[in-house]
Amino acid sequence: MAPLATHPVDEFVADLDDGVLSVRIRQVLGGYVCERSLEQRDGSTHTQVFPFDALEALKGYFLSDPCYSAFRASASHAMRLVESDMRRHEGRTQLPGGDLQRDSSRPIESLDAADGATCAIQGCRNEVDLVRSLRRLVRFFGMEAFVFLGRDRDSAQREHFRYLIGCPATWCQLYVERKWFMIDPYLHYAMRNSAPILRSTVIPESRGQAEMLSAAAVNGFKSGIALPTHNGSASRLGLLVLGSSRPSTETDAQTIAARNHLRAIAMETFEWWDARLYTELVGSGRLDKVDLIVLEMERDGRTAEDIADALGLTESSVHNRFRKINAKLGVHRKRDAVLRAIEIGALKAA
Repeated sequence: MAPLATHPVDEFVADLDDGVLSVRIRQVLGGYVCERSLEQRDGSTHTQVFPFDALEALKGYFLSDPCYSAFRASASHAMRLVESDMRRHEGRTQLPGGDLQRDSSRPIESLDAADGATCAIQGCRNEVDLVRSLRRLVRFFGMEAFVFLGRDRDSAQREHFRYLIGCPATWCQLYVERKWFMIDPYLHYAMRNSAPILRSTVIPESRGQAEMLSAAAVNGFKSGIALPTHNGSASRLGLLVLGSSRPSTETDAQTIAARNHLRAIAMETFEWWDARLYTELVGSGRLDKVDLIVLEMERDGRTAEDIADALGLTESSVHNRFRKINAKLGVHRKRDAVLRAIEIGALKAA
């Protein structure tokens, strides 16, 4: 994966009854990315990643948010900044680095081309590229919508979710607002299995699951398939859910035939996700050399006093650095920071 080329456009925070909401918008090669992160009172987090290349798409995303009234003014300011940034690119056929826009607009026409596009996922430069590539692939295989969900569980059993949105934004907003992640039959299945599962074979076991599946059907997931992915860590998994508004009687045969190709797409997406985090944190310098040394010493069982002596720092400076490292890695404890750094390849296991 090539280094990320990005610059921030806006960032704001809002206090909600359920926790703290932070929104970050950045321009990347070929478009923009809006990250909406909700840190709940129990310490769990839900981060939605919404790539877009048109102001109306961002406006629709904000308006679909059930918490919109709590950050209306901030959202309006953010949209003005995005509009201003877009105007700086007026007169161009595409945003900087957007060659893939033209390529992504062409449909895939053969299985060989689909296999090539799957292998090319690792070359996607950012989430905008990734969503465009995934859209081409899911359309070729008869689907219309997708969501990729990454879930981490820290040592305190707090869960951290990250969603890449390739479907109506309303669906992800409902999913988080109604806490369907707690009863999601696809997610429960993915925790114990690695084989794909068709939507038509999922039988709701509660009223909540039935409501979730009905809402999913309205938002492009009437039929489809869920594809779990794992990396050997029990605390981390990925789940690519592909959907269609057509009934399963019209889609299941094609989906079953493409099962192995779809599994490859899911795994490539999962690996891209981890590689992207490594590139963002290490390649961009957000995790610097001292951060990595501190994490290595923590991995080896050294105390804060040991680390302070070795680096010529005070213990309070070491604790402060750990707080910053934890924030960068999206965890709450030092041991979780070490485990996360190992998972993304920034640190070797002991």
